[in-house]
Amino acid sequence: MIKKTRGILILTSSGGSGHIQAAKAKQIEAKTRYPNHKVVVCDLMLDWMGERLGNYCVRRWNSAQSKGDVKEQLKLIGYQWLSELLFGLPMFIRAFFVLFRNNIELIIDTQPNFTPSIIKAARLVMRLKRRKIHMEKIVTELPTPYCSHFFDPIKHLSKNDRKYIDLITFFPLLEEGRNFWKEACNLPSYRIKYDKPPLRPTFQKYMQKESSYKPLTLNIQIHSEEEEHLIEETLAKSNHPYAIHEEILTYTVYPEDRVYTLMLGSIPAECTTLRYIKHIIKTLRKLPNNSEPYHLFVFCNAHKPGVKSLLKRVHDLITNCHAFPEKLTVIPMTFQDDAVIAPLFFRSNATFTRSGGLTSMELMAVAKGQICIHSEAVDPTLAHHGMPKWEFGNAFYLQEKRGAKILTTECFEQSCPDLFLPSQKLLSV
Repeated sequence: MIKKTRGILILTSSGGSGHIQAAKAKQIEAKTRYPNHKVVVCDLMLDWMGERLGNYCVRRWNSAQSKGDVKEQLKLIGYQWLSELLFGLPMFIRAFFVLFRNNIELIIDTQPNFTPSIIKAARLVMRLKRRKIHMEKIVTELPTPYCSHFFDPIKHLSKNDRKYIDLITFFPLLEEGRNFWKEACNLPSYRIKYDKPPLRPTFQKYMQKESSYKPLTLNIQIHSEEEEHLIEETLAKSNHPYAIHEEILTYTVYPEDRVYTLMLGSIPAECTTLRYIKHIIKTLRKLPNNSEPYHLFVFCNAHKPGVKSLLKRVHDLITNCHAFPEKLTVIPMTFQDDAVIAPLFFRSNATFTRSGGLTSMELMAVAKGQICIHSEAVDPTLAHHGMPKWEFGNAFYLQEKRGAKILTTECFEQSCPDLFLPSQKLLSV
C-alpha cells in the first residue's frame, strides 16, 4: 500500500494584505522545514466563503481602507460574531474536507476568523483517521488588549479544543505575560510560543544587516506603459538620475541623501497620502537650496490605464506644483515586493505609515529611522486616536519599543520639523 504524503494547511484571508503576506512567509518556511510535506494554502474569504460573498466582503474592507474610513472598518469587525454564527457550519464543512482529503497534520493559521469551526473540524478528522492534527495560530498583530478580534474566538474555545492550538506571537508589552494571555485568550502559558514574526525573506535578511556608508540601488517594478509614463513625468520634476529598462525603474540613493517612505497601508488612504505630500513639499520649501537631496518614495495602489488612481493623482499633484523644492524627488510606485520595501524601511530617515499588524512587525524588525504613524484623531468622535483599535494597539507598542510618533496631517508641521533638517552624514545600506 502506498503511503499518502502528509500535508500542511496554511490558512489566510484577503482584505488588506497582512494576512496574505504572513501566509506567504509561512509557506516558504514550511517548505524548508518540511520538504517532504504537501503544502495546501486556502484563503477563507475567496476559497471557502464563496466567490460572490467573499469578493463583496473583500471589496468592502478594501474600500474602507482606501477612504481612511475608520468607523466603517470598526463596523465590519463588529460583525465578526455574526459571521461566526452564520458561516461557522459551512466553514466547518470546508475545513473538514480539506483536512480529510489532504492528510493534514499541521494547520498554520494567519488570520483571526472561524477558529472554533476549524478546530472542531480537525478534531473530527482526528477521530475518524486516528492521527493527530495540531494548529499554530500566527498572531499578525502586536500583542495588546486591543486586538480582541484575534483573541476573542480563541478565548471562547472549549477546554478540549484548547488542547490542539498553540499561539505564535511576540512578548506582550508588560512583563506579565501569563496574566496577559489568560485574560486575553484564556490559554495556559505553555500554549503561548514566542517566535520571530512571519516576515518575508528580504526582511529576515535585513534584520541581521548592519548599516554602512554605501549607495542603495532599488529595482522598482513597473506594470504598464501608462504607469511608466506617469512615473517618468513625475521624476522629470527633479534632476536626479534614474534608468528604466524592461519595466524596471533603477533608482539609486547615496549616503548623504535623505530618504523618506510614505506608505499608508496596502490599500492606501488616497486623500491622506496627497495631504502628506503637500505638507512635505511645504516643509522643504523652507530649507536652504544647498541642503542634501531628498527622496520621497510614495506607495500607491494598483494603477489601471485610463483610471484616476492614486498614482495618477500623485503625478498630477507633482507635475502641476509651483515652486517645487529643488532638492526633492518624488518617486511614486504601485505594488512592490519585499525586495523594495525592506531596504526602504531600513534606509529611510523617516517612514510615514499606518500601524497594520504585519507592517508594524516589519518596522520593528528593520527600520532604523523615525517611525511616524498616521492617525485620524482630528475627528473628535473617533476613539483610539482615530485608528482602528487593533492598529492603535500596534501604534502604542511601537511607541513604547521604538519611540514611534503618532501624527495627523493637521499637526504635521508642528510634530515633524526636525525630520527634514540637513545633517552631516547619514547611514545607508
